[in-house]
This record gives sequence, C-alpha cells and structure tokens, in this order.
Amino acid sequence: MTTINQQDKSLINQAIKLKNENKHNQSLDILKSLIGKYPYEPLLYGLIGSNYYLQENYKDSSLFFNKTISLSPSSEIASLGLYHSLIELCHTDLAFQEMDRFLSNNKPKEYKTTLKELHDRIDDKGFDEKQTEMISKYYRLYVEMNCNGPSYSEFERSGPPPSSPSL
Repeated sequence: MTTINQQDKSLINQAIKLKNENKHNQSLDILKSLIGKYPYEPLLYGLIGSNYYLQENYKDSSLFFNKTISLSPSSEIASLGLYHSLIELCHTDLAFQEMDRFLSNNKPKEYKTTLKELHDRIDDKGFDEKQTEMISKYYRLYVEMNCNGPSYSEFERSGPPPSSPSL
C-alpha cells in the first residue's frame, strides 16, 4: 500500500472539511482525483461513500462502502455505511447479511447503537424470523460483553452461555 504524502493528506483534510460543510461535489472531486494515485486506500472510498450517502445517493454510496470493505473488511464504519445504504435502497436482506458478516468476525463498537435501536423496536419493525433471531443474538452478545460477561474471545471459543438474559 502506498503511503499518502503530506500534500495529499492536506487535500483529504480539505475534502473532509468540504463534506462537513455540505459541499459534497467539491469534496468528491478532490477525493476522486486521489483514487488514481492511491487505488488501495480504503479511507478514500469510505469518504466518497459518505459523501454520496449524505447526498442521498444510496446506490453509489453502497458501491463505495462495498469497495472500502473489500480493502478493509474489519472497518465497522464502512460496514455501517453499507448497511444503512442498503436499508435505504430497500435491500433489507443484503443489509442484514452485511451486519451478520461484520458482527460474526468483529467485536461491535459503533454497531451498538444500531443493535439497540433495532432490538428496542423489534416488535414493530416487521422483521422476518431470521432477522429477529440475528438481532437478538448480536444484541445479547453486545450486552454480555459490556456487562461483565465473557470476553469476545471466550464467547467465540465456548459459544453463548447456557442461559441468556431475557431482553
């Protein structure tokens, strides 16, 4: 992977500033100009995906978040970006597949808010049985890991505890 030089880091910071000022097209121009120089830099694809998401261009945001994930599979922010883009495109099954892919291999940090929101609204969201089971499974895992339960590695080795707390 090519190291980003200081001048290009400054351009990336400028693109972030423009994104935060809702100047998405200008931000995209800068970021896209850097892709040719850094074709394997997940940060660039993630920032492009974020700009598209904020423009409500969910098709392109999903493509760029997917590219980010292909370069950095453990990027939780990219996974969440793809998940939310797919939800907006009404590709619920694909969104839940992405959530499952990430959470099966990584300890959730940012997903905790999404998991809590989904779990709190599980009865009124119209999830199918498989989705309901997945939300419950990962929410229980999150609660156990953050409430003096087993460490993530212990959970992976031993499986879930015999009696999970009622949620």
